[in-house]
Amino acid sequence: ELACENTGEVPLQFTTALHTYLRVADLDAVSVEGLAGLRYFDSVKQAEALQRMDLLLTGEKGVLDLDRIYVGVKERPLLVTEDRRQLVITQQGFEDAVVWNPGPERCAKLADMPPEGWSEMLCVEAATIGRPVELHPGDSWVGRQSLSLP
Repeated sequence: ELACENTGEVPLQFTTALHTYLRVADLDAVSVEGLAGLRYFDSVKQAEALQRMDLLLTGEKGVLDLDRIYVGVKERPLLVTEDRRQLVITQQGFEDAVVWNPGPERCAKLADMPPEGWSEMLCVEAATIGRPVELHPGDSWVGRQSLSLP
C-alpha cells in the first residue's frame, strides 16, 4: 500500500509504481494472463503496441529484455502462472502496470543481482505512469496491490 496526502498549498502531481519482484524457478515457464487487449509502451524498443494475446515470457529474442508499461489495467486481475503454481495480482488506485525483467545484459550490470538472476525473477508492478495522479491541497490518494493464491 502506498498513500500520499497533499499538505501543501498548491496542486501536486506524481507518478508512482510498487516494485514487486517475484521469484520464479524458470522465467521460460512463466506467463502473465489478463493483459490481452491493452496498449503498452515498450521502454526497450521505445514504441507503443497492442497486447493481442496473453504475455508469454518464453525467452524468445526480443523478450529477454522486457520493460513494458501497460496502460489502463486499473482493477483488472492478472494471473501469473509458472507450471502448476499460480498467483493472482490485483490493484486498486493504480491505473497502469509494469512488467519488467532486465534480461541477461542489463542484469550483468546490476550490482544487487547475481549475473543469472534475471532468469529467476519477474517484476509485475502496480503503477500510475500514463496519467499522473493530481492532488489538490488537502486531497489524499491511496494505491494498493494484493497478491493471493487462486
